[in-house]
Amino acid sequence: MSLNTTIPSSQDGDAERLSGEVKAVLDCSMAAWNAGDLKGFLDCYENSPHTSYLTSDQIVVGYAEIERLYAERFATVSTARRGILSMSLSRVVALSAEHSLAIGRYLLSRDESNGGPGDGVFSLVLRKTPVGWRIAADHTSG
Repeated sequence: MSLNTTIPSSQDGDAERLSGEVKAVLDCSMAAWNAGDLKGFLDCYENSPHTSYLTSDQIVVGYAEIERLYAERFATVSTARRGILSMSLSRVVALSAEHSLAIGRYLLSRDESNGGPGDGVFSLVLRKTPVGWRIAADHTSG
């Protein structure tokens, strides 16, 4: 995962720490996706009724609804069809002490018989929770 970081702070250490923490969440998300580990994948999201997931054709609000959406995908789509996920993180911005914005690209590697590769962009708002940074809003388009 490549990373360029922008943080409105004069302290480079803060920028490096934040980007490392955000990158760790995305690394965990990718590893869980690629392992078919639904629980691990969902653990990267904030368990809140306000957590949101947006794509070019749907808006899903609430952790329970996001869990339902992904549970169906993980149950009905083979690992080969779901693809191997990689992400390129291009920007991390501190929005406040408890919120950050991550922007990047994703690639789903799949062979042609499983729909071919898929790619697109994402923007994530992460919130610092008692258990660490978690995705509070996910906008992914492809």
